[in-house]
Amino acid sequence: MNKNLNNIKLIVLDIDKTIANNKNEITEYTKKVLQKAVKKGIYVILCSGRTNSYVVDKSKSLKITPIVISNNGSLVYNYEREESIYIDELKEEDIEKILYLVKRFQINCKLNAITKRYYNENTPKEEQEDSLSLEKLKEKQEKIVQVYAGTKNYETMQKFIEEIKASGKYSIENKSFSLVRNHRKDDDLYWVDIVKSNNSKGNAITKLRDYLGIKKEEIICFGDHINDFSVFKSCGIRCAVDNAMEELKAQADYITLSNEEDGVTKFINQQILKD
Repeated sequence: MNKNLNNIKLIVLDIDKTIANNKNEITEYTKKVLQKAVKKGIYVILCSGRTNSYVVDKSKSLKITPIVISNNGSLVYNYEREESIYIDELKEEDIEKILYLVKRFQINCKLNAITKRYYNENTPKEEQEDSLSLEKLKEKQEKIVQVYAGTKNYETMQKFIEEIKASGKYSIENKSFSLVRNHRKDDDLYWVDIVKSNNSKGNAITKLRDYLGIKKEEIICFGDHINDFSVFKSCGIRCAVDNAMEELKAQADYITLSNEEDGVTKFINQQILKD
């Protein structure tokens, strides 16, 4: 059922295959529309499973609201003030448990902090760029908000996930592991993102809307995949791109054009900005 779009105060945007095209590019048209929305007094927030530094860089390049949601909702961050509005970090005992399992299963692992990323000994050299080794983590004493784990072996990942879930302390949000095996290439990684239990992009949006004093019905979100289900639950108006998974589209109030057609910003320009 279509909903009222006349009082939107916050626009929440997924990045990959939502506002970015299949080459992971964001068009000039999209940048201009999002900047126009900000000038009209609407908060425009990127909300992603990606690392905080990645999402901050994207937000800066777009010149939109200087607040981002990253690491699948473990962090809400104002990069202009260098302030964590909300953070749910993994404690030292959590890190030790996950690293024990990663070592046991010989899995590629990266620990995501607010500004840095740390890799383990199983991480290929080509993936170590812009990251630091785990030894440096003790020196820095940074807060870890998310763990990425990947392997090329399906059975190994299956066992690893079972062990992670058994503790009941962690949530596995963004996962390529859920994809059908026959559709994957031999050199593809099966990977998962691990955050604190009950954490999600949707939970972070709830924290942010309380912080900004915005009502649920004044928020519109755009998404395409698994970790956007929680986003849909936390926003009053839900829009899926045409390339989104069918299960998400079934929950959408609106479906716009695909990410290859600037679907998100064409919808914003026509339906919200009325331009």
